[in-house]
Amino acid sequence: MKKIITAILLFLFIFIIVGCSSSEPITYVRLASDINSDWALEAIQYANQPINASCKIALLDTPVNQELYPDLQVYTTDNQNVQVSSDSHGTILYSKLREMLPKAAIVSIVISEEDKEIERQNIISGIEKAIALNVDIINISLGMDTDYPDLKESIQKAIDYGIIIVSAAGNTDGDELLYPAAYDSVISVSSRTINNVDSTFNSKSKAKKSFSAPGEHIKYNDQFVSGTSIATVYISAAVAHIKECHP
Repeated sequence: MKKIITAILLFLFIFIIVGCSSSEPITYVRLASDINSDWALEAIQYANQPINASCKIALLDTPVNQELYPDLQVYTTDNQNVQVSSDSHGTILYSKLREMLPKAAIVSIVISEEDKEIERQNIISGIEKAIALNVDIINISLGMDTDYPDLKESIQKAIDYGIIIVSAAGNTDGDELLYPAAYDSVISVSSRTINNVDSTFNSKSKAKKSFSAPGEHIKYNDQFVSGTSIATVYISAAVAHIKECHP
């Protein structure tokens, strides 16, 4: 896990600005040139280093629009609406993962309907399905504010199988990390702005540090989205790249 964490830092080129007492104005290390472009790919230098990883990733999320991705393998632990919009939470995240990881086997495991409260049993069932599918990485861009022993147990079971779990820290404006991101064995992800500073909506913890990745004003089709959810897929892509290079 330490090697994975170190390599993520090297791969993403997300620099940490250390503040000091000075009367000089703050100078930002801008991560990309144009915020209205797909600046996240420029920030992680994707154009210079395409990700050819062929690993297997489980996206535990809301449904993905299968009209856009008819070949997608879908498994469900929750009722899946027949009609899923092209800008659903799951569709946006899947499209970003697919863009960065064209050779990876990405499966959708539906654990919640769009705009519905997340049930922990669905997360647990989704993790069990991911284990059965023998995935390498689980991306969970959803979370809960309560620590449930059975959820923690299922997370640890996946870890014991050698699966790396990447989870969104949460958008709670500075309150505690959501679960499962708060667990020590899970890679927690917060959002970073184009000016290389933490997003104000990030969930935070004094007990655990989170990795950060582009998560504000991220271009998707003709709109822009923000949140630790979108930031999480960039870390999952980084982990996939690392696993490909260092199996």
